[in-house]
Amino acid sequence: MTSPPKIALLHGWATDPAIWNSTRESLEIRGFNVTVYTMPGYGLRKNDSGAKTLEQLVDDAIDRLAGHDIWIGWSLGAMISLEAAARIPAAMRTVVAVCGTAKFCCDQEKTDSLDRLNEAIRSHPEKAVKRFLRSMPKVENRRLVARSAPSPNKDDPVAGSETLLSGLEILKRADLTSEVNKISVPVGLISGEDDPIIPATSGRALHQRIPNSTFTALPCGHVPFLECGPLFLEHIVEFTQTVAESAAS
Repeated sequence: MTSPPKIALLHGWATDPAIWNSTRESLEIRGFNVTVYTMPGYGLRKNDSGAKTLEQLVDDAIDRLAGHDIWIGWSLGAMISLEAAARIPAAMRTVVAVCGTAKFCCDQEKTDSLDRLNEAIRSHPEKAVKRFLRSMPKVENRRLVARSAPSPNKDDPVAGSETLLSGLEILKRADLTSEVNKISVPVGLISGEDDPIIPATSGRALHQRIPNSTFTALPCGHVPFLECGPLFLEHIVEFTQTVAESAAS
């Protein structure tokens, strides 16, 4: 009897790893073996010093997720997954990049928005994170996401200010444009058609650059797995089955 595929779920900047809880439970019901990866400086790893570069985050993820077949990374977690696949394809069998991009700061407007967020984190970190989280989904989905996503508070912040600021610097500098075309494992790309953080055009651009990739845009904002939960799961299961059948043939 073959073992169920091992899935790793990678969260994004300023979000508690528990944001994946409902997805993890749904995948486990379907027979998958699921691990939720926690970035250094977040959640139960708050005492770990936060990574200063994307390379350090990738090294940490590769070390902690050895033996996982499927990496599902969201937002910054998608960038980690794509860079890991480009660098060490043997580390996984396939990648699903949710709301991913090769380069977050693709224009001056994005750079300026990160600079403003940097200033807000330095002044009022709790308010800045709450404002950012509220901006992620489509307006009509905000209550749904708020019910499912852990809300930060000053007594138990999702991460310290230093970790959050380091993450912003990583997003500002990271550029995978010349890396993603090296990826040889199958890649599933899922974007939100109305994503205000990383537009679906970024996912389409990745699809053009990654040879063995598929692209899907769901009717949602930046949190497809909460805004379009059943549809998101349907795509994940279908994609992983297709990859498994292709590998077996």
